[in-house]
Amino acid sequence: QSNEDASFFIQEFKRSCICNSLIRREQWNEFFPTFLDGSTIRWFETLGDNVKNSWDLLIESFLEEFSEQQKYADLMIDITKLAQGEKEKIRDYHAHVLELRRKLDAQIRKEGLANGLMNDMDNLL
Repeated sequence: QSNEDASFFIQEFKRSCICNSLIRREQWNEFFPTFLDGSTIRWFETLGDNVKNSWDLLIESFLEEFSEQQKYADLMIDITKLAQGEKEKIRDYHAHVLELRRKLDAQIRKEGLANGLMNDMDNLL
């Protein structure tokens, strides 16, 4: 699901381009930044010209960037809602906690946030 929001954005962008008679990919590249704001425009401004000028590279980069952020947000929601089920065994709940912890460790490393944290992530969680 986390990839769906970014993919939906791209679909809506393409639809808007076509409605505005922008049918060539080169035109899409030029029009793309006008759809962006906040973190997305800041991300766009960091891209090299080779990515900005290639529709395929641009979309690949967009999906990688914003799908990962959505995964992190979804994971944080799962963590805040974490509670042992009424009939859930402690062993099963513990396994669930460990799985969320593993995903969080991986996501933090993937997001590059671990650089400023202690090397021993086990002490943090």
